Amino acid sequence: MHPVLLEWRGTRIYSHTVLLYLAAVAAFVFMRRMAEVAGLPAWPVLAATLLLLLAGLAGVRLLHAAHHARYYRRHPAALFRRSSGGAALLGGLAAMIAASTLVLPALSLDWLAYWDLLTPALCLGLGIAKFGCLLHGCCAGRITSGPIALKLPGRDGLWRPRYPSQLLESLAGMALFVTTLQLWYTLPQPGTVFFTGLLLYGLARMVLQPLREVQDRILGINTHGWIAGLMILSGATGYLAIH
Repeated sequence: MHPVLLEWRGTRIYSHTVLLYLAAVAAFVFMRRMAEVAGLPAWPVLAATLLLLLAGLAGVRLLHAAHHARYYRRHPAALFRRSSGGAALLGGLAAMIAASTLVLPALSLDWLAYWDLLTPALCLGLGIAKFGCLLHGCCAGRITSGPIALKLPGRDGLWRPRYPSQLLESLAGMALFVTTLQLWYTLPQPGTVFFTGLLLYGLARMVLQPLREVQDRILGINTHGWIAGLMILSGATGYLAIH
């Protein structure tokens, strides 16, 4: 829709990059505030959040690159060019979870308690980042004549009535933010917020993924569908284990 947010003296500022940055900042500010509420040491929490967000930014790019490996083999420099977008958010989550197994013990932070804080922050960031996808025109929905169709551009740049998949995922992120934050304030068993958020986001992604115009695959496997299924299984298993 508006891939270039603004242009000043020949410098283009891209909506996808700006919204991804705002999502990271919002998550960082939220964690700063929640660390105070939870009585956790602020600087270790902020240091962990910064390191994990960096890992997440690398993960979203790497999974995108894996989906488009043929293109990046021919144009390797494009991997580091963010103006054209190119991110797979589930790759970011996987990278953050993996990195946290090293980062959190090093900073003497409890793994489950920290992820209970980070889960609402990531949902908030998701809501912001997916709006960036809407402005950029990526992650477009399938053409439909259904009641929720909006006239939006697709991968080919042509405007057609489509499922507003980016907007639906943004709204899902905001709804999960409210839900997980409210759950956190009930002071549940450590890990409850994280595993509940993992389960609910997996379910939301499983429902919304088929609405997309393009289904990314690796070796013929719909990676987002499989990752969403793994999230559902992990969330349900973790929730039952701590209760």
